[in-house]
Amino acid sequence: MKKSYLINIDASRDDLRGDFYEAHEGSWKKYMNPTDDELEKSVKSEMESWLGDLGIGIDFEPDGTYFVLNGYQAVNLLDALQEWHEVVGPKELKFDEVGLNSDRYEEIVSLLGGE
Repeated sequence: MKKSYLINIDASRDDLRGDFYEAHEGSWKKYMNPTDDELEKSVKSEMESWLGDLGIGIDFEPDGTYFVLNGYQAVNLLDALQEWHEVVGPKELKFDEVGLNSDRYEEIVSLLGGE
């Protein structure tokens, strides 16, 4: 079974402890005062390390890559997709073409909780 999760992580400089700073200070230009980019890279590094040790892969997507639907929106979209599948159906696409083929349809339906 493969599952994907979208997790929002809030990290604030004020909440980070000294041991975090000690572990990452060598990769920062200014000790105890990392830039936003340096801090982001360090937090990502920690997550990759923790989850990697558990055998769990992690992917980072840029902000705006995902959006969230509430349950009502997901059910309505799922219904519209199923009707599209029955009436129009998927088309053949090359890998780099935009559109909805069978694989993409099944992935979207699965993400929405459909069968």
